[in-house]
Amino acid sequence: LLGMLGAYCDHLRSHPCSLLARIAGIYSVSMYSQTKRFVVMANIFPPASGAPVVNARYDLKGSWVDRCAPPGSKTLKDSNWPAARTLALPPEARRALLRQARCDARFLSSLGLMDYSLLLGELDASAPVLWYQMGIIDYLQRWDVRKRLERWAKIACFCRWGGHERSGMSAIAPHSYAQRFHRFVGCTLLGLAQEEVAADWEEPS
Repeated sequence: LLGMLGAYCDHLRSHPCSLLARIAGIYSVSMYSQTKRFVVMANIFPPASGAPVVNARYDLKGSWVDRCAPPGSKTLKDSNWPAARTLALPPEARRALLRQARCDARFLSSLGLMDYSLLLGELDASAPVLWYQMGIIDYLQRWDVRKRLERWAKIACFCRWGGHERSGMSAIAPHSYAQRFHRFVGCTLLGLAQEEVAADWEEPS
């Protein structure tokens, strides 16, 4: 984490509207000859007096294998997102959100990071217009040996040899993960045409 801190700060300076959850501090605690290290991040849904209530929240990766939340879960997942539903945003806001998702996903890919999620909340604003709060969380996972083994173990154990299933797993290489995440934001959440989303991915960040 410390090794990526300079690049992380540069990214936020260049993209002040980044969706990345902000890192507030990196700490360690030593007790009984053991040291535990942890990261404190800003809350995507900060509690505040009189703030709108989060009616629904989704943890979205853009993958579709094993991405259904069990009944009664407070946080839903990709497979729980209604197929025909898109975010109620004006056209320019949709394109701005897609551009930012591209910049953030490419940045994480450049550091070899994957398995992150877009945490999306729908707020009860007591108004005819829906409000949303969102941010990218859990973005410190590297494409390491453990993740590579996890991918192949799931392929072998659950017989996921088909291309559609293999490409829909959470554990895939960072560049493929970033492109799939960007495509999910553009096509599924924002309802943009595949051609427009593909063209945005080719734009320089």
